Amino acid sequence: WEDLTEGEFLAEKFPDIKFVFLNYYLDGFEDTPPNIYGIFNDDHAGAYQMTEYLTGKGHKRIAIFSIEQRNENYYQRVEGYKHALEDNGIKFERDFVYVMERGESVDLRDVGKSLTKSLINKGTKVSAIFCVNDVMATGVIEYLRKRGKEEIEVVGYDNIIPHLSRDYKFSTVKVDFEKMGKKAINIFMDRNKRYPKIIKIPPQLLIRN
Repeated sequence: WEDLTEGEFLAEKFPDIKFVFLNYYLDGFEDTPPNIYGIFNDDHAGAYQMTEYLTGKGHKRIAIFSIEQRNENYYQRVEGYKHALEDNGIKFERDFVYVMERGESVDLRDVGKSLTKSLINKGTKVSAIFCVNDVMATGVIEYLRKRGKEEIEVVGYDNIIPHLSRDYKFSTVKVDFEKMGKKAINIFMDRNKRYPKIIKIPPQLLIRN
């Protein structure tokens, strides 16, 4: 999921077989052999919806927490956040984007805590924090509680582990992984039907009160 090389090798070796990349979008995917298809979550749209939800609640100072990856998923989430701010009349500020360098931590909960500590120590005033991952969001919430800053709203993304957003009571973006899998099966089974090279599955805003 971090490299196109093996998939391209197989696709070229077996040109009559269909191959599908699921979930993780990699830069340069459009240039892969024609028998490779991609089914991805619309990460930009999901982040746009969540950011618009926050601005609709009156938040104007929204930080976003992310982590470097070799795929483009989290990057697209940051871009969706940026575009939603701009479309809602809020200036995008690079100082509100906190990105943990790849390899610094493997525990996303610790990443959330570390980025929150950086934000507070830097003195950045925010009313909401958008995390590109739910596990990261739980770390942020735990750190904010410890520092007595529970008035800052925290939201997440993925809903891979549904009980996290329920237990911690934060809104998230639900990725439809089941639909991705079903669409992949359709591509394999419908031998005579033409499918676009890239199919994006729309996510769902999941509001927790």
